[in-house]
Amino acid sequence: MDWKLKIGLFVVSVAGFMASAYFLLQDIFVVVNNTNDLIYLSLLVLLLCNSLIGIIIAMPENFSFLKKIKLLGRGASLRRGI
Repeated sequence: MDWKLKIGLFVVSVAGFMASAYFLLQDIFVVVNNTNDLIYLSLLVLLLCNSLIGIIIAMPENFSFLKKIKLLGRGASLRRGI
């Protein structure tokens, strides 16, 4: 996977996590009056879990990418590939 895609996945996952956490915290104390509220809260929880899994997947890949950048900064060859 290209490094741009890895960083993009991480950014989208963090943004989705923050947005779903915000809306979940806003609506968590609302009493579930009907089925629509229950479906809405369950979809928010699913989005939160999906974003969390995306962050967990993308973090090690981004840390290894940052290590490679540090190696390149120390004078390693650019032909090694990132």
